[in-house]
Amino acid sequence: AWRLLQRLNMLGKIGFLVARRFVLTVGHCLYDPAFGGKPDEVTFEPNKDGPLDHAGCTTTKRRNMFVLPGWVADPRPSSGEDLAGFFLEDCSPGILGQ
Repeated sequence: AWRLLQRLNMLGKIGFLVARRFVLTVGHCLYDPAFGGKPDEVTFEPNKDGPLDHAGCTTTKRRNMFVLPGWVADPRPSSGEDLAGFFLEDCSPGILGQ
């Protein structure tokens, strides 16, 4: 089931927490050839604009970030492949109901 809309600390991008530690987002959030491909780190801030404010979770390993191969080959919205996701690591106590 889809959970609350969350915000990624990447130029105001958004993502959806679709499993306990997996965030689904769009390919252009995680892969931009103009900046060398995938970022080194992504910070996930649960409910940042809501009543709760948490320190967030980070994923620091690129191997935990997934981008559809079609987006990497043709990073244009018209490609229909603008989809990505990543697994969360290093969550602060209390994040995601821990």
